[in-house]
Amino acid sequence: MKNKLTCPLNPMPPIPIGTYHPGAFGVNRHLHVHTGVDLYAPYGCPVMAMEDGVVIRVAWFTGLVIGMPWWNDTRAVYVQGASGVFCYGEVQESPVIKEGVRVKQGDVIGHVLSVLRKYKGRPMSMLHLEQYSPGHTDEWDEWKIGEPKPVHLYDPTPFLLTIEGVKTIDYDPYIDSVLAYTQYAPKEVAEALLRYVKVHDKRNQV
Repeated sequence: MKNKLTCPLNPMPPIPIGTYHPGAFGVNRHLHVHTGVDLYAPYGCPVMAMEDGVVIRVAWFTGLVIGMPWWNDTRAVYVQGASGVFCYGEVQESPVIKEGVRVKQGDVIGHVLSVLRKYKGRPMSMLHLEQYSPGHTDEWDEWKIGEPKPVHLYDPTPFLLTIEGVKTIDYDPYIDSVLAYTQYAPKEVAEALLRYVKVHDKRNQV
């Protein structure tokens, strides 16, 4: 973690943390645990390598082509560097990005795509960032709720927090998506989440 990282997006959105933001690492989704961090960004936003490294894999990440028809077709670029392997998912890779290519910190390796097929109350395009131990990629089918974290999966949040000037957000600022989430959450969790959002919004208005 001593390696100084560069923002993968410019401008850099707040990093989701905690248990109330659906884009945070380790958050329980409907049937699985979120294995990365979602950084909301406009469609077409350039994605930059956070550190020097080598592209070890370029592959389909979501969509009909890999049996996920509820999402749009997107790609992922896997770059191995000093901090392990970063997966830049839900992107379209740049034409020069292929396995074996060396990238420098700050190089544009792709562009953000729209991953959501339907509007669900939050941005439809984002960079989904995952991190693994050296030599590994996403070698599991799914991190199911109640199961231990896959052994080669890292939480990229501490690494992102080493980037100078980054901010965090611990609640979902999009009230539509909060309401959608509460339809599936246990009653006590849903009520706590709605109270939290209302209190936070009042503080912002002061």
